[in-house]
Amino acid sequence: MGATVLSLDETKTASARQRLEEVVRRIAVGNDQFRFALLRDSPVDSGLIDHGDADLLGTRESVTALLRMLLERALAGEVHFRVTANKPEKLQLSVFSTDLAHSATYDLWVDLAQIHEGRSLIRFEDVAPLLSQSSGIEPLPPCIAGALYLQHLIAKRKPLTAAHTSSRIESFATHHCSDSSCGVARWFRDILRVGRIRPPAPSEAAIQIERLLQIRLDDERHRATSRWRLRRKIESGDAVCIQGVDGVGKSTLISALVEEGTAASESLIGKKLYRRSLIYRMATRTARHRASNAREAIDERLATIVFLRAVSAFRRTLAWRRLRGAGTLLVDRSPLDFLYLGRKSDHGRFHPAIGRLESLAPSTPTIQLVAPHTVTSARKPELTEAGHVAYDDAMLLRIAGQSPCDHLVFHNGGNVSESSIALAAYLTRFIRTRGRKQAA
Repeated sequence: MGATVLSLDETKTASARQRLEEVVRRIAVGNDQFRFALLRDSPVDSGLIDHGDADLLGTRESVTALLRMLLERALAGEVHFRVTANKPEKLQLSVFSTDLAHSATYDLWVDLAQIHEGRSLIRFEDVAPLLSQSSGIEPLPPCIAGALYLQHLIAKRKPLTAAHTSSRIESFATHHCSDSSCGVARWFRDILRVGRIRPPAPSEAAIQIERLLQIRLDDERHRATSRWRLRRKIESGDAVCIQGVDGVGKSTLISALVEEGTAASESLIGKKLYRRSLIYRMATRTARHRASNAREAIDERLATIVFLRAVSAFRRTLAWRRLRGAGTLLVDRSPLDFLYLGRKSDHGRFHPAIGRLESLAPSTPTIQLVAPHTVTSARKPELTEAGHVAYDDAMLLRIAGQSPCDHLVFHNGGNVSESSIALAAYLTRFIRTRGRKQAA
């Protein structure tokens, strides 16, 4: 992917926060890779770190390009990053310093369904004519930003007295505009005066959005539709699946975490979810089929059966552990990983049936370990660099495109002890995992 790996001396010189600041700067300027509209006034430079979040509206292509850029930076050892989502139209992106002490958070919207109390939406192409930059993050003009923020407060039923909300209300109340039809200052001054949003402000804000964007919010294109979702989120902390290319250090890191005992109580090799089955044992009953490369060939030929068997066994395992009140289980690979074919070739790809099957798997938190190819090839020389890049890219985009999801991309190219300490802190703080000491 063209990632530049920091040398040991450079890593010591550049602090973890400084490297995070540089990545935040890259996001702000875009480098001709992606383009976002800043929906509400907030810093997009180092001032964003450890202070709130930035709401951005962009296309799916821009979201994909941003994730790929961050994957490069994670491979280079500059940051870790986390993608979470509860609905298809929005994901939250948290970019962490390598010591996990600092973070910058972005809410990335593809469909902004917050108009008319969530019945209407706008997309990036609606606001793009109002922007002048060709890449990076650019604030919306205050006239449209104020109208959208009023609709946001109504749709989300935000308490108007919260510190960050009242600050933005005061900012919009002082808006000065040459457009005599703009109602932003009047709406927000009224909110400050009476402490609530009164008619006709909501309808006027919607009309202002239509006028400035030259759209119709009641047409089919801007009507928000409810989405039925099959996947349910497993209670946080039951299990965490660890992904990554061969040689990235999954087994070593999992063993260190379980041995330390505060973040997880047990581990499970994911392949055991299907290799214990009668069908699989019959398929590999001869000595010739029990060879490592022969088993991998069988795994790929039976990918859909392997996946379904793994899903069934995984669900039973989670249900039994929950009944016992057991701590968190760390799983070396998730069922989704068994639908990835050709992982040791230059052309790895997901099984064609992935779109129909992935919703059957439990939605557990996942961690994708990444490291430069120079690190992984020393342990697994049979893995090609092109295959390494293809796996990292495909796995990130597949999981980040799911809803719900909770996916951390974690740089694992350094010291095992340091990685296990950092990851244990992440698991106990953000995923609220339960280790042996906690379970006891």
